[in-house]
Amino acid sequence: YVAERYLREFYKNHSKIQVDVLFAPHLQVGQTVQVIDSYNNTNSNFFIDGIKDNSGFTTLTLAKYPA
Repeated sequence: YVAERYLREFYKNHSKIQVDVLFAPHLQVGQTVQVIDSYNNTNSNFFIDGIKDNSGFTTLTLAKYPA
């Protein structure tokens, strides 16, 4: 049981990505967004974990949590 919890925390902390998008005032922390990878032909749902304004662009920190 304890090992499973540690594995979940490890996975949670190592499944984050950062994406630069144009100004998007409708995005909020906690929302779910779909990331489409056209190169690998896959799509996944990610939670918005953080939002940072960066000179006209918005940097999103996205996290994928285990089900």
